Amino acid sequence: MRGEASWSRLTFILLLGACLPACDCGSATLDCKSSSDCPRGELCRSGLCQPASSNDAGAAFPDGGDIAWLDAGEPCAQPCGTLCCTMGEVCEGNACHLDCGTKARCGASGAEACCAAGELCYRAACIVPGVPCGTQGECPAGQYCEPTLDHCLPRGQTTCIYRPPAEQFNPDSLWRYTVTTDLYRQVMMTPIVLDATGDGVPEVFASFFQSSDYSIGVVRGLSGEDGELLWTSSDKVVASASLAGAILEPGGSAVVLAIGHATTSSGALLALDARTGVRRWASHDAAGQDVTCAAHWGGAAIADLDGDGNAEVLCGLKAFDHQGKLLWDHGLGGGSVGPLTLVADLDNDGRPELTDGGAARHGDGQAFWEGSAAPGFPATGDFLGPAGPAPDGLPELAVVTDGKLSVVNGQTGQVLLGPVPLPSWDGAQCVAGGGNPGNGGPPTVADFDADGLPEIGVADLDCYSVYEVASIQPDQGLRLLWTRKVQDHSSSVTGSSVFDFEGDGAAEVVYADEVRLHVFRGKDGVEVFGRDHCSGTTYEYPVIADVNGNGRADIIIPENNYASGTLHCAASITPGIQVFKDANDNWVNTRAIWNQHTYHVTNVCDGRDRVCGGAGAADNVYGRVPRHEPPNWAFTHSASGGEPLNNYRQNVQGEGLFDAPDLALEQIWSDTADCPDKLEIAARVTNLGSMGIAAGLRVTFYLDESPRRRLGVAQTTTRLLPGDSEVVTLTLQPAPISEEPLKIVVVVDDTGSGQGEVSECKEDNNELGPVEVPACPSGPS
Repeated sequence: MRGEASWSRLTFILLLGACLPACDCGSATLDCKSSSDCPRGELCRSGLCQPASSNDAGAAFPDGGDIAWLDAGEPCAQPCGTLCCTMGEVCEGNACHLDCGTKARCGASGAEACCAAGELCYRAACIVPGVPCGTQGECPAGQYCEPTLDHCLPRGQTTCIYRPPAEQFNPDSLWRYTVTTDLYRQVMMTPIVLDATGDGVPEVFASFFQSSDYSIGVVRGLSGEDGELLWTSSDKVVASASLAGAILEPGGSAVVLAIGHATTSSGALLALDARTGVRRWASHDAAGQDVTCAAHWGGAAIADLDGDGNAEVLCGLKAFDHQGKLLWDHGLGGGSVGPLTLVADLDNDGRPELTDGGAARHGDGQAFWEGSAAPGFPATGDFLGPAGPAPDGLPELAVVTDGKLSVVNGQTGQVLLGPVPLPSWDGAQCVAGGGNPGNGGPPTVADFDADGLPEIGVADLDCYSVYEVASIQPDQGLRLLWTRKVQDHSSSVTGSSVFDFEGDGAAEVVYADEVRLHVFRGKDGVEVFGRDHCSGTTYEYPVIADVNGNGRADIIIPENNYASGTLHCAASITPGIQVFKDANDNWVNTRAIWNQHTYHVTNVCDGRDRVCGGAGAADNVYGRVPRHEPPNWAFTHSASGGEPLNNYRQNVQGEGLFDAPDLALEQIWSDTADCPDKLEIAARVTNLGSMGIAAGLRVTFYLDESPRRRLGVAQTTTRLLPGDSEVVTLTLQPAPISEEPLKIVVVVDDTGSGQGEVSECKEDNNELGPVEVPACPSGPS
């Protein structure tokens, strides 16, 4: 907001070519060194006494009080172009302003004030910035995370959003971890993302095995910033089993839960310190004897079953307390090659149940219902209401068992829709019930086609398919939306994840088969990205989370090549962990956590968002487990409202995904005070948007000729928060000499080549002109 009022007046007068009636606008008279050498009413310019114009008067200036005429013999202590600033003022942009030193100057013209220490000027008022932030989710309702400050600020009335171009999916490698000096180098399980050290940069945890023996391996912790190895466990684990991680008790630190190998712990569930990999405990009974968790490819799930603030750990239908002591045991439950237990409040009574899709139990282990479906892989979603496919606030279960998909009543276990056979490859196409039926993997739930209703995605033998719930008719309610050929001809139980990378309301499918990573467009299955990949496949799937703490979504992919010859994998694929970002930084922001195979947002706190009460809530500690988990299918993640999550294995976007600046030009003028030595042409740049822009924004000045001629490029010198303005000046030296005015065009966010660098909500207000401004005349100015 530099020099707005004074420059505005100067612009008006220059453009009119005016001078005061009392002014003699004739030629210069005497030689001078300073204005004190000149008669009253004249100023010293370019060594000559020249009549003062109305630009010098300032008597009607509204922004700094009257500026007196210079008296003969009284030198100006602080010349400012054609003005003389008084004590307590500072010259900026050839205009006098209140001198605030290192403090922020704020207020509309005529009412400038200096902000107090620790305050900044925001939307013409001095305010104290809110709490520090890195993402929108860290700010309270009604505020946003200003990236040029890394603090929360109040939202204004202006809505300014920029949406990245659709279907320009362009992943680029962020980092890759490959083992070169150890035998344990293959990864064939789902990694987890968890900030174990509390430094704001998550870690990635995965199990590694050697050769083709994925029954035994080690756990490794990797830096999410660059993939640096942080630790390797001394305990041996079942390397194909899924990991889980969380803080299990108030005041505690995070643990990674793995299934111990028989050579280490008799197959017990192990809690490893997430900072060091050192064992905290092994699952045990009341007598202290190890209790086996034979989860195979499955793994632990974490939930607070009794609401006491201490999390319980589940291995199938076995429950352990936060220190690993067995609470109750009803076996492993369902799952093709090991259990993946679902925990949710299925009857909306405020207390969680757990299920494998075939039976459900209360948190104390007592039976809730025995269902009519076979156990398998369940996922929650609110698919049906009494009249048809519309949410009613009560969850159903999408259950995959033996190559079939069913929708089950979450309150009774009754099969409502299906079971329908999943498409598999018959040698020519993906056909439901055709070819060699596979097993079917863990399902995902998301709004794939932006219709406001959840769909179900699932992989089977060589085919990936998405189903929509079309009616309440048991044999017609599940309708195939699309299916695509993939390659998983071995286990056919791989998982998948989904994420709305573009923020358009439709989720993309992220799926890795034996030889390829696929990203499918949710509405029709068109592959928007593909890359060579290699895996013998278990239950694993790619994970989507902010892995390096920058707020943006990343894709984390496990890879192995022990069977590359049999699978015909590309020779370029090496085993380990691969992380992708978007090359153009267009992927929307998301949570910096994905803590278990059955992840569904509301199962874990991230310390910022509303899942555990919002920023500042006592229980909202990153990595803690909610005392009372909100129902995902009914939970609205955004503080400003919107649709419920109603998804499973899909991470969430934060608020303010598309906040953007809106850069506009409002005035152009010239200053001829130093003619003919130099001419200054200035423009006022204003940010009309919803997000700030850092200093260094380029502004290009053109002469409106045919073709247009570039005069030069200037830059802003300070950040422009929403509502802020800055005068940007281009100095032409030597000055152009002309009796005719110059026709000037100014373009903000122009590098000088006609190209912009900033994504804005409006791009059609970046140019102003042509505007005629005075040039340096051939005679004295």
